[in-house]
Amino acid sequence: MGRRAAISREYIAMRSAVDRGIPAPIVDVLCTQLGVEESALTLDALLGQDLGADDLDVCEIQLELERIYKVSAEDEWLDDEGRGLTVGQIIRDLKKLGAQL
Repeated sequence: MGRRAAISREYIAMRSAVDRGIPAPIVDVLCTQLGVEESALTLDALLGQDLGADDLDVCEIQLELERIYKVSAEDEWLDDEGRGLTVGQIIRDLKKLGAQL
C-alpha cells in the first residue's frame, strides 16, 4: 500500500496544475507572484504554509485575479491572511463571485 501511495503522489506531481483542475491564469499568477514551480500547485496547497505566501503576496494575488476575472472579492481572502487559504478555496471564491473560469 505504501508503494502504491508513493507512485500516486509522483504521478500527481508530474501532471500539470491545469490537469489537476487549476485554471491557467491562476497558475500563472501564483507561480509568478510566489516564485513556485507549477508542480507545487495543488487544490489543497496552503498559500502561506505550502507556497510561502505572506500577507502582501495574498493581497497582490487577490488584486491580480480580480483584475483578470473582472470581479471584486472585497477582502474575502484577507480575513484569513493566507494562512489557511488553499488554491481550491481561491477557485471556489472566484466562482462564487461570478468569475468565468
